[in-house]
Amino acid sequence: CATNSVIQCPTDDPCDIDCIGESACQNSDTYCPATQPCDIVCHGEKACGSSAAKAVIHQLAPSTGTLNISCASGSQASCQSIDVTCPNKPGVCNIDCVGHTSCQSINLKRPTVGAQDGGELTLHCEGYAACATNSVIQCPTDDPCDIDCIGESACQNTDIHCPATQPCDIVCDGKFACGKSIAASTIHQL
Repeated sequence: CATNSVIQCPTDDPCDIDCIGESACQNSDTYCPATQPCDIVCHGEKACGSSAAKAVIHQLAPSTGTLNISCASGSQASCQSIDVTCPNKPGVCNIDCVGHTSCQSINLKRPTVGAQDGGELTLHCEGYAACATNSVIQCPTDDPCDIDCIGESACQNTDIHCPATQPCDIVCDGKFACGKSIAASTIHQL
């Protein structure tokens, strides 16, 4: 990977992307296959993050594959300011944000193309200000949503949209986690 690059996965094969090192895939547009697993590992400061415009991870639409993103532990801002579109049903979206400011200002969206809504979402945010600061998390409307906000200020000032008829489990554990301060998080029931 290279900074400001376009990463195009094969259309009909599983895709593994390793962004290892400082700014390895910074500001890159990544296109995952529509029906195959897409595994992205981001390890290093701003490895998959953005310094200006959003770094974007797309699922080719309509997508039914599995999207796994790992923003590795010990890497500050490893997926900061990324824009992610999760797959349609029966696809699954798993995002692991572990580290200081990992996934800060994330924009996590439901799919907008296709007849079916997004599949199940699991988001794990662990570390100081992980998934915090103007983050937007849109859970699928017809599937469960699990969000863990663990650590000081994790998910603080985050806008979370939960499904109306499905479980939406949000765990907040840590000082100011989930906006337990003046800049409170907003949790919407769809």
